[in-house]
Amino acid sequence: PDHRIKFVGVAIQYKADELAWIAPFLNKSNHADNIPLDAASFHYYARVASRTDPKAFESFFDQADSFLPRVAAIAQVRDRLSPDTWLSCDEMGVILNGDHDPKSVVPPTIYYNSVAAMYAYMVPQMTKLGIEILGASQL
Repeated sequence: PDHRIKFVGVAIQYKADELAWIAPFLNKSNHADNIPLDAASFHYYARVASRTDPKAFESFFDQADSFLPRVAAIAQVRDRLSPDTWLSCDEMGVILNGDHDPKSVVPPTIYYNSVAAMYAYMVPQMTKLGIEILGASQL
């Protein structure tokens, strides 16, 4: 097997202008000749205001549907500039208000089912768009 270290960048957070960062990264003329572009990475997080209202969790799917065209645009840029470079959504998850506060109310069980359903929805959608690596976050 190939045990070579892989060069992955740029780990762009969701809600940033992904293309403003990923397009220059994928442009091989911006790198030395001996630098491989193994993968470009970005993140996706759905967000909701309520930690406890199951109706709020339904928005995970609307947010995913809004993000998928951005993923398609990233894939098109990759196909044009560096078709051999893998795309990685290496952090895909949900961030609730108060997630960083240990005193926050624990979400109800249905929250975890909703997040699992969002993953089940996103994985085939992202795969169809040509994303080779998907990582779960905030489980």
